[in-house]
Amino acid sequence: MNTDENFKSLVLGGLVLLASFTIFGKKRRKIKHSWPKVPDTLPFLGNRFYGGVTNIVNVFENWASLYGAKSGIFECKVFTQKLFVLCNDERMSELESYRPFDVTRRDKVNNIIRGLGADGLFAAEGDVWRADRKLFGPAMNRKNVRDYVASIKLVASRLTHKWEQAMENNEIITINSDLTSYTMDIISLVAFSQDLNSLNQGDPKIIQDTKYLLAKTVTRIFSPFPYWKIPLIGQYFDGAGFALRRVEQKYYEIIKEHESAISISKTLTEKEDKSLNSPDKSKSFLGKIFLLDKKENSTWSEHRLRGNLYTMFVAGSETSFNTLCSCIYHICNDQTGLQDELATEALAIKEFSAGLEELTVSLPRMRSFLYEILRLKGPVPVVGMQSQKSITIDGVELPPKTNFVLLYRQASLMESLNESRRVPTGPMHAPAKEFCARRWLVSKTEGRGVEQELKAIKPTFKTGFRSFGYGVRVCPGRDLAEIETLIALSYILRNFQIALEDDHPEVKFIFRITETPDIDIRL
Repeated sequence: MNTDENFKSLVLGGLVLLASFTIFGKKRRKIKHSWPKVPDTLPFLGNRFYGGVTNIVNVFENWASLYGAKSGIFECKVFTQKLFVLCNDERMSELESYRPFDVTRRDKVNNIIRGLGADGLFAAEGDVWRADRKLFGPAMNRKNVRDYVASIKLVASRLTHKWEQAMENNEIITINSDLTSYTMDIISLVAFSQDLNSLNQGDPKIIQDTKYLLAKTVTRIFSPFPYWKIPLIGQYFDGAGFALRRVEQKYYEIIKEHESAISISKTLTEKEDKSLNSPDKSKSFLGKIFLLDKKENSTWSEHRLRGNLYTMFVAGSETSFNTLCSCIYHICNDQTGLQDELATEALAIKEFSAGLEELTVSLPRMRSFLYEILRLKGPVPVVGMQSQKSITIDGVELPPKTNFVLLYRQASLMESLNESRRVPTGPMHAPAKEFCARRWLVSKTEGRGVEQELKAIKPTFKTGFRSFGYGVRVCPGRDLAEIETLIALSYILRNFQIALEDDHPEVKFIFRITETPDIDIRL
């Protein structure tokens, strides 16, 4: 029996187990509420969602328009799992008030992510999250991100040089693979001072294994049967166990190398240190962790450190890659002169030697465009949550282990009842349901309406923007992700006028943990 047949047998066995549990398992207390329910629930399969799991976000958003517009919450079933889907700001704010302890990410998803190596800040909850945040959060703050700008510019220059060579040879540029390499090369330099240069040299083994583990994460999340829990062989059945062992060994070596390099550097004079002509590992994310650890006199396990490095590598590269794909695809399809506006803004920065502060201040139009992409076309439009204690939503008491889906994008399309929490309309007076690249721009005027200065509002959850999370659980890598995208777009638009290949098919963004292009984007 081949591997495909084995997998089909396991899936069938999983469905049988689910059916048995549903019929004979312990009944949970029925929740009484008046919220709409998605009709036509099928035994064991739940509500039908067309297009497969990759289309599930669109299905949820369509259901929200049909059943959640009034109450901001509705009930559905995916397989045997009952879900309460929240789709407006009011209902989400109620649930988010219980974060970070009484409401957490879903146990199943967190356990799968941890089991595949990403046992870091993203999947952490409760006291573990608090300890991780205290140690790892400061290494990603704005002050420390300044040290990463040079690495980002280095990789951006390699990207544009590669595309210039492709243009000289009259080649079509497929951006997906290049932008994946761009984001992973940056994270490897920023996180642990390793110059992978996969843009020019191809994917090293650590990137190949990381991509494989990411794909298996999706497979496991949507599998009806936890085959990876089968004793001894489960973790290796889909090959993920082998890749995980290699990745863990690689991160172990990186950690030891950093510790050794920093220890040696402390014993050298500044002149001796420079003569070694090696990167300053104290400036990397990992190096900063070592220094912060000593300063705070905190304790961490090698497992947590390795898990957070892997989390940063995967989450940072995957989300930034998809954001850049969305940005470039939108620019190519825009009919409002956006590309010229953004290029003019980028070209105004002399020699592009600006630091972090000058970049963010000098690119208001680009920042506004980026924020709108993240709001409506970002990589994370939906998040799963689970209650750990009894909570109350819309006056209804819900027991522990109640599962929720939060539709971030859908909520941002609806006007909040609270005026102070509404998405701004911007200078174009655009309603929340429309995409507007200039929405987040404001200008100060002085005397007789003469424009003085153009700025971009930095959005938060208080203005219907949840792309980086909410409250204390806002992603600590937000500043890094923003500057990484701004620099890439600036380098590209300073050097090229971009357009899609003739007769380019429509690109759809499908759900695979993040929303990602379903085909290669060709320029």
